[in-house]
Amino acid sequence: MIILNVGDKFPKRCDYCPLFVDGFGTPTYCIAGGEYTDEEIELEEDGALNMYYDGCLSTRPKNCPLVEMKGGDK
Repeated sequence: MIILNVGDKFPKRCDYCPLFVDGFGTPTYCIAGGEYTDEEIELEEDGALNMYYDGCLSTRPKNCPLVEMKGGDK
């Protein structure tokens, strides 16, 4: 098991996540392999439009590899 600390707060959507690449001239993508399904895109209002302009929806994809860790020592 590999554990990565991606920040102090668990990202609620991809564009708040440091694993989400969104650079000028670079197509948006998740370096950890998280991808939205067609169903997830269709269920969100303006989902296709949000994907076109932002590369993400208002939530993380269901197959997002991140797991929120509760408590524990560093």
